[in-house]
Amino acid sequence: MEIINNSLSDIRKLALLWYCGVYDAVLSPRRIIRTLKGSPTIRQNIFNCLFYNGVIFLGSLILFKFIVQPLARWVLDWNMEEQIHSELYGFDATIILSGMYYIFYLYPVYILSFGFNMVWLDQIASRSYRLVFGNQQHTFQRNMSIANFISQEIYHIMLYGSYLMICFVVYLIPFLGPSLNFICLTWLYSLYSFEYKWDQGVALRELSTRLAFFEAHWTYFIGFGTPFTMFCFFFPYLISYGVYAMVFPFFIIMAINARPQRLQFHYLPANIRMFYLPRLLNDFFIHALMSYIGGRFLNQLAQASSKDQTGVKKDTVPTDILNDSQ
Repeated sequence: MEIINNSLSDIRKLALLWYCGVYDAVLSPRRIIRTLKGSPTIRQNIFNCLFYNGVIFLGSLILFKFIVQPLARWVLDWNMEEQIHSELYGFDATIILSGMYYIFYLYPVYILSFGFNMVWLDQIASRSYRLVFGNQQHTFQRNMSIANFISQEIYHIMLYGSYLMICFVVYLIPFLGPSLNFICLTWLYSLYSFEYKWDQGVALRELSTRLAFFEAHWTYFIGFGTPFTMFCFFFPYLISYGVYAMVFPFFIIMAINARPQRLQFHYLPANIRMFYLPRLLNDFFIHALMSYIGGRFLNQLAQASSKDQTGVKKDTVPTDILNDSQ
């Protein structure tokens, strides 16, 4: 009977923490409204994100896919000479039109969006953090050398890449693959959102500390990332990216206002080290490059990897950060 009671208690706690994450992500719109009222800069940058990613990028994609491309196909089919020419040479002329449109317009817009979004999102995060916490932003990055800062950023990107590669492999698992992949993406989108908060704050400055905190609050972050993942999970890649870029500013604001919760379980693990394997892959790749190429920059990248590994013990989480994600 005790086993059953403890199991039911774990299920209740699991559901509660998941709900707390969902609530902080989408069920408290007054936080968004308060933030928008508090800063014209935030309003302007959110408008920029919505207009560029929603109207220019997604609008162009939808316009071409559902209007221009079908219209072009109808015109070519109506023109008998063009139709005969297409059959003789074994290709559809609309394929060339699509290729030119994607190469010369849509993909450049897609690539430029990374730079634009980075600037807009950073300003949204900075102003939102100031509204919630005041002028408590840290300045430790200003004291870094440029090479050291770049090496740490590259290590971040490599970590995300390794994690995405593992997500793809997980998706291929029969029967359970899509569901497990969905859970993995909830963690990734949650980390994306909270990294903007932690970049502004005075705590959780090191990547290793952030990941330790994240892994200790794994249930909450599944909940926080569930709505975000549902916005993007069921669309083709380019449409999914456009939707992601449109809603991301709002999840950053909600992450800055959120306070991740943690409860003790009887049987469920206290933390899930979902980033353990990606870090191993990073280390393997970096040390493999060092053995073949070497160089000062790769040594700094290796130091970033070593710092990530040794900053916090992977099996434990410092008690002073368990309930403080500022």
